Amino acid sequence: DLPMSYHAFSIAPEQLGNFVHAVRLLPVAGFNVTAPHKRAIVAYCDEKSPAVEAIGASNCVLNRDGRLAAHNTDVAGFLWGLEQAGFSPAGKRALILGAGGAARAVAYALSRAGAASLAVASRSARRKEEWQKESPALLAAGKIQFVPWREEVLAELLRNAELVVQCTPVGTWPRSGQTVAFPFSALNEGHLVYDLVYNPPETAFLRRAGAEGARTQNGLAMLAAQAAEALRIWGFTVDEMETYRLLQELVNTAPQKTEAD
Repeated sequence: DLPMSYHAFSIAPEQLGNFVHAVRLLPVAGFNVTAPHKRAIVAYCDEKSPAVEAIGASNCVLNRDGRLAAHNTDVAGFLWGLEQAGFSPAGKRALILGAGGAARAVAYALSRAGAASLAVASRSARRKEEWQKESPALLAAGKIQFVPWREEVLAELLRNAELVVQCTPVGTWPRSGQTVAFPFSALNEGHLVYDLVYNPPETAFLRRAGAEGARTQNGLAMLAAQAAEALRIWGFTVDEMETYRLLQELVNTAPQKTEAD
């Protein structure tokens, strides 16, 4: 047990500034941030980690006597998940599905880990412009290529890619039967397919990828490592594997729900 309490708050975008002001005045060690605030929160912080500088998004904030430092634990969490899957990204080619804040963190992590090339599939042309404006350092290395999200384009990229990362929330409970448009038949045992969604543990996307022989990894290990990294940032000592095992136990003992529930 840790000497702390953790609470969830639903903050409307127009109230984010008021929330941050309150945190500065209260004895709060820090807080996590999720969509839709990951990019907006950065402007309210006094300091930014190198990852936040590059990505332009934060999911973890440290409060030191009213001064706020923005961090991004998606990076460490994602790489730890890859490690648990037995995959080294060095020299490998990856296909990233989605171009939001999570995709930026994945691209940054893979670039730092030595990936040879990254193809980012997006349905919106403005996403590339957003990355150029908000994350120019991420694009500076020249490893990232933006591609249209069309199945024939993705199928061609899969001929050489070893890693596929699904960075959208599609397939998350309660809409766990949904999946993104994807050329599953182009997958084989040479691919690792990593879905950042962790609820349900096996998404429809992973199920279909596994049926084609691909190795699969869900987002639970990433969640565990994110949590451990955030707690360390806030001054606590935690172990990723211990956190991962606890989350696995919770998932395995939780009542199984369907979309009809």
